[in-house]
Amino acid sequence: MMNEFPVIAGRLQELGYRPVTAEDYSVFAPYYDAMNEAWSSALSFPCIIAWSDAIPAFYKITGGMICCLQYDGTIQKWTAIPFIGHYSSESFSEAFSVMRSDMNTLGLQLLIVDMSEWMLPFYQGVSGIFWNVERPRQWMDYIYRREDFVGTMESADFRYRYRYFIRHFSPETVVLTSEHREECMTLMREVWCPSHECSECFACPLKAVERVVGMMDSIILTGGWWGTLVRVNGKPAGFCIVSQYNDVGLYVFKHANNRMKGINEYLLKECFTRFLSGTDEINFTEDIGNEGLRAYKCRLAPYSLSARITLSAMELR
Repeated sequence: MMNEFPVIAGRLQELGYRPVTAEDYSVFAPYYDAMNEAWSSALSFPCIIAWSDAIPAFYKITGGMICCLQYDGTIQKWTAIPFIGHYSSESFSEAFSVMRSDMNTLGLQLLIVDMSEWMLPFYQGVSGIFWNVERPRQWMDYIYRREDFVGTMESADFRYRYRYFIRHFSPETVVLTSEHREECMTLMREVWCPSHECSECFACPLKAVERVVGMMDSIILTGGWWGTLVRVNGKPAGFCIVSQYNDVGLYVFKHANNRMKGINEYLLKECFTRFLSGTDEINFTEDIGNEGLRAYKCRLAPYSLSARITLSAMELR
């Protein structure tokens, strides 16, 4: 991180901000519950925690909303994420005034990332600011209707591959807990690191998995996220971590030994059946511009793309 990080982080805490930790989920939960509509995957609590090595976040509560600033080490800039809480003209106006004052005090550009379309009018309604609006394709979330997602799992090809994995590999499936952190890390070192250079990763997936799995026990108790670990012959073969917000199911992580035919179908269905069967939509996150991943998400089921908007203040009117 840049040398400015500890300076700004210290000044943020003087302004009443606190570092976001897993223990803060109980603080965040009621504000998420009060949100007007669904939000982007990157705004979800598991994602904020997962990538906190590369993008540490600080928050404070103002105007009945959570104001959260992050240092994005991948671009070496401080950014804000959209307010978490119920959006009304009054609550937004108060929270935005505080955030704008704080960022001005710290000499930071008004740069807001991972915004959903329904939030945009609140920000564009602020007088005196001209916003540059970007909707990067590679960061758009893939959204599947429940019936389409279920339809995919009921297709002949999906069922064949799912049953093939069970017949040929006799999997042992357990609910993921903090005790399984080392098994997940061992699997990541086997299936991820050999095929990826560190320079390819905008942040380290190993550290993200280590952090999230290490916190599973405390978060499960408050309904934050859940997961399954699959073993074959006593060795970890794959794991999947999901979350649910309102009526939307979110696939946070899915990693597996892809040499085992059908393991991805098995992980997908097991997590859906165990944890997400009551959801109306499935958010399968972004494709990060990876052609193979994009092709997979596009052919999985009929989908819509939900933009993750970036707003930057260009000039005062």
